[in-house]
Amino acid sequence: MLVDTAYAARQSNKLERLIKQAGFKTIEPSITNIDYLPDRQLDQQLITRLASGVKLRNITTSLLCAPLVMEKPGL
Repeated sequence: MLVDTAYAARQSNKLERLIKQAGFKTIEPSITNIDYLPDRQLDQQLITRLASGVKLRNITTSLLCAPLVMEKPGL
Protein backbone atom coordinates (compact mmCIF):
# COMPACT_ATOMS: atom_id res chain seq x y z
CA MET A 1 0.00 0.00 0.00
CA LEU A 2 2.79 2.42 0.86
CA VAL A 3 4.54 1.54 -2.39
CA ASP A 4 1.35 2.22 -4.37
CA THR A 5 0.92 5.59 -2.70
CA ALA A 6 4.53 6.58 -3.38
CA TYR A 7 4.26 5.46 -7.02
CA ALA A 8 1.03 7.41 -7.54
CA ALA A 9 2.59 10.53 -6.00
CA ARG A 10 5.63 10.27 -8.27
CA GLN A 11 3.45 9.81 -11.36
CA SER A 12 1.35 12.82 -10.38
CA ASN A 13 4.44 14.97 -9.80
CA LYS A 14 5.91 13.86 -13.12
CA LEU A 15 2.70 14.73 -14.96
CA GLU A 16 2.52 18.16 -13.34
CA ARG A 17 6.18 18.84 -14.21
CA LEU A 18 5.64 17.82 -17.85
CA ILE A 19 2.55 20.01 -18.13
CA LYS A 20 4.49 22.99 -16.77
CA GLN A 21 7.36 22.32 -19.17
CA ALA A 22 4.92 22.16 -22.09
CA GLY A 23 3.87 25.72 -21.28
CA PHE A 24 0.15 25.12 -20.81
CA LYS A 25 -1.77 27.99 -19.22
CA THR A 26 -3.22 25.87 -16.43
CA ILE A 27 -2.39 22.53 -14.86
CA GLU A 28 -5.99 21.63 -14.11
CA PRO A 29 -7.97 20.64 -17.20
CA SER A 30 -11.50 21.98 -17.39
CA ILE A 31 -14.40 21.83 -19.80
CA THR A 32 -14.81 25.57 -19.39
CA ASN A 33 -11.31 26.14 -20.84
CA ILE A 34 -12.15 24.62 -24.24
CA ASP A 35 -11.98 27.03 -27.17
CA TYR A 36 -15.00 26.34 -29.37
CA LEU A 37 -13.60 28.01 -32.48
CA PRO A 38 -15.51 27.38 -35.73
CA ASP A 39 -12.57 25.69 -37.46
CA ARG A 40 -12.33 23.10 -34.67
CA GLN A 41 -15.91 21.91 -35.34
CA LEU A 42 -16.59 21.02 -31.71
CA ASP A 43 -20.14 20.46 -30.53
CA GLN A 44 -20.35 22.32 -27.22
CA GLN A 45 -23.65 20.71 -26.20
CA LEU A 46 -22.29 17.20 -26.85
CA ILE A 47 -19.09 17.86 -24.90
CA THR A 48 -21.05 19.33 -21.98
CA ARG A 49 -23.42 16.35 -21.97
CA LEU A 50 -20.54 13.85 -22.09
CA ALA A 51 -18.72 15.71 -19.31
CA SER A 52 -21.80 15.45 -17.09
CA GLY A 53 -21.74 11.66 -17.47
CA VAL A 54 -25.39 11.40 -18.55
CA LYS A 55 -24.60 9.44 -21.70
CA LEU A 56 -22.27 7.13 -19.80
CA ARG A 57 -24.90 6.40 -17.18
CA ASN A 58 -27.38 5.47 -19.92
CA ILE A 59 -24.87 3.13 -21.55
CA THR A 60 -24.01 1.52 -18.21
CA THR A 61 -27.68 0.99 -17.47
CA SER A 62 -28.15 -0.68 -20.83
CA LEU A 63 -25.17 -2.93 -20.28
CA LEU A 64 -26.30 -3.92 -16.80
CA CYS A 65 -29.78 -4.79 -18.06
CA ALA A 66 -28.55 -6.94 -20.95
CA PRO A 67 -28.73 -10.71 -20.42
CA LEU A 68 -25.42 -12.44 -19.86
CA VAL A 69 -24.86 -15.50 -22.02
CA MET A 70 -21.82 -17.71 -21.56
CA GLU A 71 -21.05 -20.71 -23.71
CA LYS A 72 -18.22 -23.16 -23.56
CA PRO A 73 -16.32 -23.40 -26.82
CA GLY A 74 -16.51 -26.71 -28.63
CA LEU A 75 -19.86 -27.85 -27.26
